[in-house]
Formats: sequence, structure tokens, C-alpha cells
Amino acid sequence: MKEQVPVEKLARGMFVAELDRSWLETSFLMQGFVIESQEQIAEFQRCCKHVFVERTLSTGDQFRPEPVDRTPRPVNRAASPVKAGPDRAEVAKPGFFHSLKQIFLSAFSSGRS
Repeated sequence: MKEQVPVEKLARGMFVAELDRSWLETSFLMQGFVIESQEQIAEFQRCCKHVFVERTLSTGDQFRPEPVDRTPRPVNRAASPVKAGPDRAEVAKPGFFHSLKQIFLSAFSSGRS
């Protein structure tokens, strides 16, 4: 998340993601970078009033992790239809292994009689 920072409060380690003007109006060759020197801060102070800093891309003491949203999300029950129980016909059908067991039992029990 970008944070607007007055140029007077810039510090080394901040990742400047955006300016209050076009990058083409400045002497910077790249758009978006970590401040590494006092000279870069002085240049920002010369040409800008504020910049936008991305703390998740900043380094050292200037880094801030992305905040974790712990707000519980409402469940949209309309989006997930409620499944009805299985049809009675499906319940009555024996499974494959049950059928196989019955075949073996009948084969082995018929020889014992």
C-alpha cells in the first residue's frame, strides 16, 4: 500500500513508487527505486513536495509488512447451493467392494454345504 510522504521526511531505505509529478519532469532515470543516498533525497526535495512510498518494498527500518486483514468474511450461502442427501436409489445400491465380497462369500459358502 502506498503512503504519501512529504519530501522533508524522506529517509534512506524508502522505496519511492510514485511522485507528485511525472518522472519525466525529474532527473531520475528510473521509475520506482529504493533511496540509497542523501543526494537522492536532496533531488526529491528540489523537484517534489511529496512522494508515494511503498513500505512493503522498502528496506531496513523503513520496511513495513502488508497488514493482515483478520476481519471475518461473511459466507455467501446463495453462491454455494445446499446439497441434498443422496437419493434413496443411490443408498440402496451396494458399492463395488460390497458386491465383490458377496460374490466371494457365495462362491466359498456354496462349496461347504
